[in-house]
Amino acid sequence: MKLYVVRHGIAAEVDGESSDEARPLTREGRAKFAEGVRGLAQLDTHIELILHSPLLRAVQTAELLV
Repeated sequence: MKLYVVRHGIAAEVDGESSDEARPLTREGRAKFAEGVRGLAQLDTHIELILHSPLLRAVQTAELLV
């Protein structure tokens, strides 16, 4: 079994009205993480299970990883 620990992509800064839980990935964060996913694909990596927190940025990162 191989275990990969992945940190979420770059997320938007917290403003005075938003909570930390609702911080989405930035455009740059999506692009950089997508580049990493392409690298994993080139290594012929097969991921069977993805576990993530309910934070928006973690959900969006997991969606890109799928």
